[in-house]
Amino acid sequence: MKEALNDVSILENRYFKKEYWPETNLAISGERVSTKEQKLKSSLQIQSTAGKEYVRQMKLYIEENFSFAETAYLHEERKIFNEIIKKIKKSHKTKRKIMHLVFSHASRASRNKRSTAVLRDLVLNYGIVIHYYRDNVILHQMSEQSVWDHWEKLHASSEEDNNERRRNALSGMLLKYQKGIPQQKPPIGYTTIKISKYDHAYVFNLPFSSYMERAFHLAVTGDTNFKRKLDQEFLGIIDAKKFPSSRQLMTALKDPFYYGDFKVKDIIFKGDSKYLPPLIKKNLWSKVQIMLDDKRRDTRSNNKGLDYTGTIKCGGDILDKNGKPTGEICDGSISGEVKKHSGVTTWGCGCTRKNCSQRKAPYMKSVGASRYYSNDKIEEMLLGIISNIKLSDKMLLWFKTKVEITVLEQSDFNKNKISKILASITKKEKTRKKLLGAVDVS
Repeated sequence: MKEALNDVSILENRYFKKEYWPETNLAISGERVSTKEQKLKSSLQIQSTAGKEYVRQMKLYIEENFSFAETAYLHEERKIFNEIIKKIKKSHKTKRKIMHLVFSHASRASRNKRSTAVLRDLVLNYGIVIHYYRDNVILHQMSEQSVWDHWEKLHASSEEDNNERRRNALSGMLLKYQKGIPQQKPPIGYTTIKISKYDHAYVFNLPFSSYMERAFHLAVTGDTNFKRKLDQEFLGIIDAKKFPSSRQLMTALKDPFYYGDFKVKDIIFKGDSKYLPPLIKKNLWSKVQIMLDDKRRDTRSNNKGLDYTGTIKCGGDILDKNGKPTGEICDGSISGEVKKHSGVTTWGCGCTRKNCSQRKAPYMKSVGASRYYSNDKIEEMLLGIISNIKLSDKMLLWFKTKVEITVLEQSDFNKNKISKILASITKKEKTRKKLLGAVDVS
């Protein structure tokens, strides 16, 4: 028999023994728990210790280790899991391909069909080897069907186990709702205390509860600046950094929690005062909702009648598609806006139809200018223009006459208005005395 020229044992192992050798030993390992509370305990530490020993035995090189708290129930909300998948796929566009993914159990990797499908895709289309060292499973492209079946069953069992736990938790939650006990994060002004092994109650969290109570009383007045007044009242009592934002406050003012009820999926349930003490009366809450929902109430700044409205044109450059000046001037009107909280008036280009440089923050920053100008800056610019204007004596006399006429007209208007008010008061006083005279007080 002729002596063989080549040793084909490696190919025999690969084709007949269904063994698989990835291109590299680069790996990502994952250690997951479901909640932050579990993360504080020893579960992650145990996974980490066992994982390191397994990686050492398998002679893998960990490119990155992910230790995280994240529910595996909803695929869309699995930020870290999806980050792991993205990192693996991205590495396949480089010379350092990550070819191994290591978890302790199938349940640590996935508890839903979509995440399982993503892992299956990694194996079939990217050649990834998935290791579940506590389940004694190594899955790769060349795995026997029995290994695939076992892998699928592990994930199906993990998902069913999670669904069963979820059903039990929801049943307990619905029972609490029946009793009028909310199961939500406490809103501004409340905190929780444990009153039994399975129950907790909401209590007032001073001084934030006083802050919220005052917020309702100010909001019902319809004052659009009530948030600013509220913060000023509690400045020194509450750290300014801990004041809720305007959006947070508006959301809180719509919450029925404050009069003793609670909302779940847009359904309002009655709360038990033993567990949920009301901060305000329902009548006050209802009045605040009317103020918040009143379409006639203008919640925007009133920009009408501002000093320079319609008098100044924008001198900004019109930009091309590449953001370069074309040499054309915008010539649109500038518009002013009064900021709600500070009361400061700012001015900027009001033209939205043209690609004006004055409306492009990056361009204005590149030339060392601002998109907006204050009243003081506008007046400074106008004074610079006016100081260079030369008027004839005839023009000055005309201007002086116009000013005097305007002042006299305004003076006459004020006098007439005051006279009408005094006449009204006198009439009411006469009526009052007449009524007193007709009453026998002896």
